[in-house]
Amino acid sequence: MIAICIGWVWWSYKIVKWKCWAFSQLNLEDSCDLYIKAIEIGLIWPTGSIFNKTEIWTKKDKYNWSQIDSEIRSLFELDG
Repeated sequence: MIAICIGWVWWSYKIVKWKCWAFSQLNLEDSCDLYIKAIEIGLIWPTGSIFNKTEIWTKKDKYNWSQIDSEIRSLFELDG
């Protein structure tokens, strides 16, 4: 049980950094493909999943995310 908790906290922190890095490198079409593939392999949860609320976002992460194309960011929004 402890290993699951530690793993989840690690994922919650690192997945945000991965999203910022990965989606800042791509155009919209490639981002759509990556988003789908990442969900298919279980790297990220689909938009709207309760598990997305466990992501740990720092101020720097929020800033970095705000610098990504708004159309790409919209992939992660329910009305996007």
